[in-house]
Amino acid sequence: DITIKFDHLFFDDVAQYDQNTGIITISDDYKNAPPEVIAAHLAHEGTHVSYGNTLYSFNEELNCFTNEVKVWKELKEQNPDTSFN
Repeated sequence: DITIKFDHLFFDDVAQYDQNTGIITISDDYKNAPPEVIAAHLAHEGTHVSYGNTLYSFNEELNCFTNEVKVWKELKEQNPDTSFN
């Protein structure tokens, strides 16, 4: 059971996953962002979720960014003239 919410994040983070609470938090600065932007960040944080309750690793973060980039790439291919801010 994962909860997704908007809230204030520190250090200019866009999103974060807290494995202790099962909450993905997206910066409230992105409340009005296009759903495509949210989807890309959820792909990243969702990959953290898939690792379960493990210690942070380089490979985990690499896979998180890889999945996020896959979403951005597909969005750009589907919408070549769109700029997602």
